[in-house]
Amino acid sequence: MDLNNMDFKIVAEYQDFKETVINKNRYFNEEHPFLKRIESMIEKDTKENSPGNMIFTTFVEPGTILYRARIFEDYICNSVSNLIFTHSFLGINNEDFKEEKSKIFSEAHTKYSIQDSSPAFEGYSAADSFVPPPEKANYVSDMRANPKYIRYLYAAEDIYTAVVETRPPLNAVVSVAEIEVKEKLRMFNSAPYRRLRNPKGVNEDILDLCTALVLAFSTVSSGDLRDYLPAQVLSEYFKSIKYEYDGVIYKSSLTPAGLNYVIFNYEKCVPISSALYAVGQIDFTIYGLSRSAKTFLNLENHL
Repeated sequence: MDLNNMDFKIVAEYQDFKETVINKNRYFNEEHPFLKRIESMIEKDTKENSPGNMIFTTFVEPGTILYRARIFEDYICNSVSNLIFTHSFLGINNEDFKEEKSKIFSEAHTKYSIQDSSPAFEGYSAADSFVPPPEKANYVSDMRANPKYIRYLYAAEDIYTAVVETRPPLNAVVSVAEIEVKEKLRMFNSAPYRRLRNPKGVNEDILDLCTALVLAFSTVSSGDLRDYLPAQVLSEYFKSIKYEYDGVIYKSSLTPAGLNYVIFNYEKCVPISSALYAVGQIDFTIYGLSRSAKTFLNLENHL
């Protein structure tokens, strides 16, 4: 298959779907060609592949650990920020750094009730590490997959991705919770690239659909809530079809290898611990595009 000659007809169907849900009809779009296409490809995938080898369906087994991060809002942020600045730019040695860091965290735990009743929660408590409680549903805003007021659990497959997804400023302190899966989750996998190790040997329609799904779930938002509408409608669709998905796996838009999880049936998961991390460095790789731009820039050649 020549990837350069793909006509991306499914991407075109997605673009029409996006236009429909933003400007024409947000609900009851089951007959739209893009959704019919997804349904037919899920059915084909289910019939032709065993549960462990399906392309668009991933089962997450009990005992799996996912990670949920939140910026930690406490005085400790300023203390750690100052410490990292001193260590990075004024050159205190590593032993002094470790001793001072330990002292700051110890004082914070003593002075403030930032620990849960369980010592496993060193950052946010179990309640604050999980989905907002029902009484706070009115504060739930539109996000990647959920409309306003609807609570979903957002998590990542690794700590790094979870922290990056919070878009932390330099020197921020982030609380990262371990979320344990208690019941098997049936997830729609919108980014099955690890299973498609040789794209040239994969059906063109599969690659076409994967491209469309990345546009829906992983495009960086411009701050316009309309950017989220396609993913929100698709999430509702995956909840309602006969396969009854528990959530969606999607590619991170902020780190190339990262995968995120949005879990509709979050009662199948439980927070088991939290820990604090400080963001010591933010590194961008920048490529020049116009004639007068420099060819390549990153943190190493900036310092």
